Amino acid sequence: MAASEALTNVVVHAYRGGPGEIHLSAGVSPGEIWVHVADDGCGFHARSDSPGLGYGLKLIAQNTDGLTITKRPNGGTELRMRFHLRSD
Repeated sequence: MAASEALTNVVVHAYRGGPGEIHLSAGVSPGEIWVHVADDGCGFHARSDSPGLGYGLKLIAQNTDGLTITKRPNGGTELRMRFHLRSD
């Protein structure tokens, strides 16, 4: 759910209706999975014309075990999500 929401945010917000790329990577380390979603878009800031209600990042944070949001050096935003692997 968190990764889907992060990807949707890129589509809806990063390029403001124009074309653009989504950079997606994932990896496994002992006990956890990392998912990184990044774009080269307009950056992370509040928009008055946003079609969303602002719940996306809250939803992502609630469904991850760690979340980091960074500004990319050449523009755009990267979300780094961490999920603990649970052994049941």
